Amino acid sequence: MVGLQHCWMLNRTSRRVLDTKPAFPSQMAYRDFSDVFDRRQLPQTGDHYLAYQLLRNVLAAYALRCSFCVLVDARRPDLADDCYAVMKCVKPIELRTKLRISTWQEVAQAAPARLRAFLAVKYGIKWPNRL
Repeated sequence: MVGLQHCWMLNRTSRRVLDTKPAFPSQMAYRDFSDVFDRRQLPQTGDHYLAYQLLRNVLAAYALRCSFCVLVDARRPDLADDCYAVMKCVKPIELRTKLRISTWQEVAQAAPARLRAFLAVKYGIKWPNRL
């Protein structure tokens, strides 16, 4: 298991990961962009890559040589689908195997009772037995 000191994380509870930002040429100017992504396969519309925040975080994980985990709400499977659409476009196998998706419900299941109570009240997040 990778320690948190080697893990880059992104929280997605309700907003789609697939935010848009002009793709050409601004994102291709990011260091290592062409080395990391198969840009032809990346989710895009017209001249926009749809997951620019996720793309930037994957690039950061690559540059820092660390794992990357996106936390999503299990009640929003579309958010996980968005992440998988980007993950499948990562070219380096070593990096692709360091990319993870976990749910807040999984975190709640492993969390102390006080944190579980906070997540339930604040976000309606309950661990799997009580979805």
